[in-house]
Amino acid sequence: MGVIAPSTLVGARSPIYITASYSSVATTLTSVELEIFIWNDAIGSKPASATYTLFRDKFSGSDVSFDISEFIKEYIENAYSGFDVTDISNVPDKSVWYVEVDFDVDYLDTQSTPVAQNDTGSTDTFEVSNGYHLYEEGANKEVSQGFVSIDAEKYIPLTGDDVVPVYIGKYQEGLDLYWGFKARVIADSGTFEDDGSCGNFGLQEVRVIADNDYNVDFAVTEAQITGTQPEQRIITIPSGVTNLSAWYTSEGEAFNYTEYFDIILRDKDGYDLDSRRFYPTCEPKYTPLHLRFINRNGVWESVHFFKSSQEQMQTRTSEYQRALGSSSSAGFTYDTTLEQYKRYNTNYRNSITCNTGFVGEDYSEVMSQLLASERLLLDGKPVNVVTNSLQLQKHINDNTINYTIDFQYAYDTIYE
Repeated sequence: MGVIAPSTLVGARSPIYITASYSSVATTLTSVELEIFIWNDAIGSKPASATYTLFRDKFSGSDVSFDISEFIKEYIENAYSGFDVTDISNVPDKSVWYVEVDFDVDYLDTQSTPVAQNDTGSTDTFEVSNGYHLYEEGANKEVSQGFVSIDAEKYIPLTGDDVVPVYIGKYQEGLDLYWGFKARVIADSGTFEDDGSCGNFGLQEVRVIADNDYNVDFAVTEAQITGTQPEQRIITIPSGVTNLSAWYTSEGEAFNYTEYFDIILRDKDGYDLDSRRFYPTCEPKYTPLHLRFINRNGVWESVHFFKSSQEQMQTRTSEYQRALGSSSSAGFTYDTTLEQYKRYNTNYRNSITCNTGFVGEDYSEVMSQLLASERLLLDGKPVNVVTNSLQLQKHINDNTINYTIDFQYAYDTIYE
């Protein structure tokens, strides 16, 4: 008996079902009232009044579900900021919100002569981002703790700022005081140990280890993981060469690698919980383009297009046929320098074709989430994906993998 709802982070681009499940105790429901509370303050600052109230009083059964995703989605923002941090930080404000649902359910019980009953209460408080889950994952798929960036090797420029986000889990007062974490970057010659025995996601350090075996462990303070704001449940770690180097410098270390480095989350027992690999890439001929987009977990993801790009423009205009000329004592004449068909409301938009350069097979997931994203910025300018069909490549078929994507700038060039 009770109401079933998510308990941790979910995405509002997919349905978020709140289910009144009373089939074990009821013959039928007579009314269900749901009060939806949505807020972006501390977890203990639930609003005094509900943001929305849903009510239904006609049923043919004892279980019913409500999709509340559309009510939450309108509040979520994804500010384009926070990529140049040189320590552990958080995703931007208002990119994650708290939600809690109070319920008041009337039903007839299962006695031979049914008696009216009432049940009230509240669901767990859960977080919501601008993410989504896949059809085959079922309903109310929750985001797992750990990195919430795409699990693929990243190719980054030799300079630049960026971050890799981590979901540290829902706030649990008292328990969070024992959670900490460091980051470590590991090379292919390093070790990766995980016996699967970790009971919880007790982050203790972030280790950055390079392929030359040079590694540094960064301690995570209690303050960095015990924040009560919803956006503070997703921390960000410097991962660009520039801001990661600055993080090293603040610890009195020098950042160096040969070809790549890993960022690894480790727990209190020294076990590796999750990792991501980064390849700083030299491109001597072309100027790399930097695309940031909101991925399936509702956080910013980065892709760099290292190879050639081509820009095009498309005009949009209207026209009408003018009445030219006039009659005079010399007869009918008209000015041959004037247009017979006059253009007006003319504007244009640019589009661009980008190439990733050679990437790994796991980039198919990067491309899938890129094409599904609804918020993208190319070198800081808003764009939309024009490509609507893409072959996901495999080494066995394609040998070397390069993706070509078309974007259109999401604004008219002439400001009107």
